[in-house]
Amino acid sequence: MPKNVREADQSQVAGHEFDITRSYFREIAEATEVMSPEEEMALAKRIRQLREERWSAMLAYLPLVAVIMALAEARAQLPGDKAAELGGCARRLRDRWTAQDEQAFREARLRVAPVVCDLDPDDELANTICADLLALSAGHRDLIALKPNRPPRRTQVFTGYVDKIATISSDLSAAKQRFVTSNLRLVVSVARRYAKAQLTLHDLIQEGNIGLMKAVDRFDHRRGFRFSTYGSWWIRHAIQRAIADKGRQVRLPVHVAELQRRMTKACREFEKLHGVPATDADLAFVLKLDLEKVSRLRAIPADAVHLDQPVGDGRGTLADCLVAPDDRGADALDARRIFAVVEECLKCSPRSRRAFCGFAQVSMRRSKS
Repeated sequence: MPKNVREADQSQVAGHEFDITRSYFREIAEATEVMSPEEEMALAKRIRQLREERWSAMLAYLPLVAVIMALAEARAQLPGDKAAELGGCARRLRDRWTAQDEQAFREARLRVAPVVCDLDPDDELANTICADLLALSAGHRDLIALKPNRPPRRTQVFTGYVDKIATISSDLSAAKQRFVTSNLRLVVSVARRYAKAQLTLHDLIQEGNIGLMKAVDRFDHRRGFRFSTYGSWWIRHAIQRAIADKGRQVRLPVHVAELQRRMTKACREFEKLHGVPATDADLAFVLKLDLEKVSRLRAIPADAVHLDQPVGDGRGTLADCLVAPDDRGADALDARRIFAVVEECLKCSPRSRRAFCGFAQVSMRRSKS
């Protein structure tokens, strides 16, 4: 590929990434609204309520209670006494339908739902069960986690049961989406701190958004602190993990990358405090590591630098900052400097001008000879 075509393609890609990032900033500035502490608390309580309602609704269909409880015991480590209590109420209600047994079954569901919510903070198990129920409702029985002895018939009761769970899941997703959208600016503020990393700002923001969604799933309003305190940790964790996994040509283990980051920070602080570069022994003492381990860490070569990586605001690449071998920019700069010196000398007294001209003539004769 010709050089000019390759450079045009690289600048086009860099400009495209810059336009995407700028458009994303404009969208979140116009479309997102930061919630007040009261709104944040109300929405967090709403999410928790919907999660418990969904678990209570999933446990309301008697033929599937035992199967769902067995799956919760296997994947979420649900205590056996809770599963036994709910299973016993379901069996009594199935054998003899009375108002007292129905009330006991409802109360048992309300006691089990918060416990399963705490054991399934990411809603991974709940989402799996919801997907399996939708598959059973559509008549698909392959590749699902729920394995009932008798697949439920698509009766009006079962269809209403699945529709109710789907409605609650939709409301839960909408509430989480609003929570995520209102905190997108937090991701940008955290990602900007890592702008000098090996990943572009666009990639850092995307990785931070993944951490934000994880934080929304795991946020517990009952602990008493704001979401920004909790979410910032998950956002930083996701960004740092992405830099460790994708930031180098040859991937380093996460714990090694973390040690390297700590060692670099210790080197800067030591040199700032003492005025001299830190030795291996100094770093071993500061970081409380073995001298041999510090030596191995410092011996790890730096990562390769890509010539097409964006620089500055993303409109140019690193290759644009380099001088071509046939470029005479350095010679032109030297010529300008010499011309400035000559001009200053010519502004001096006549005696100084005669001395300078005589020195120039002697230098030219020597260079020719």
